[in-house]
Amino acid sequence: MCMRSLSESESKQLLAGYGVPVVKEIVAKDREDAVRAASGLQFPVVLKGHGAKLSHKSDKGLVRLGLANTEEVRQAAQGILESAGKDLEGFLIQPMLKGKREFVAGLMRDPMFGPIVMFGLGGVFTEALADVVFRAVPIDEIEAEAMLDEIKASKLLGKFRGEQAAD
Repeated sequence: MCMRSLSESESKQLLAGYGVPVVKEIVAKDREDAVRAASGLQFPVVLKGHGAKLSHKSDKGLVRLGLANTEEVRQAAQGILESAGKDLEGFLIQPMLKGKREFVAGLMRDPMFGPIVMFGLGGVFTEALADVVFRAVPIDEIEAEAMLDEIKASKLLGKFRGEQAAD
């Protein structure tokens, strides 16, 4: 059985199908399509390289934040095109969300343990601090909530520095 990784967009579609809220995004096939898509959103926007084989996008310069207008989107798309290589399948355009906290959730298939779910501190801190926890699935709601409590940064899930608790 041949398995492949899902792209970011495919992963979000899967989550949305199970009722998990995800950020609105538009998949664009090329630079000009990305510019058109961005013009339909409220600025600022985020532009990301899109492709099932693209991982660690921030490290590779494939994520551009806070783009204020269509010309910035066009320039960012060109930069992503030059950095991404053959694995680029298009672009993701999203509204720029406000907030100071990022978390990561993931699913993977371990050759020994089977399906695994992961949760932890996200963004650039995922690799830098490795504040993540793993569980073999299936898990129930009690086990999922225990995972939230186990990360060192669990206090960030509650009210913190003027921000409401994460949901």
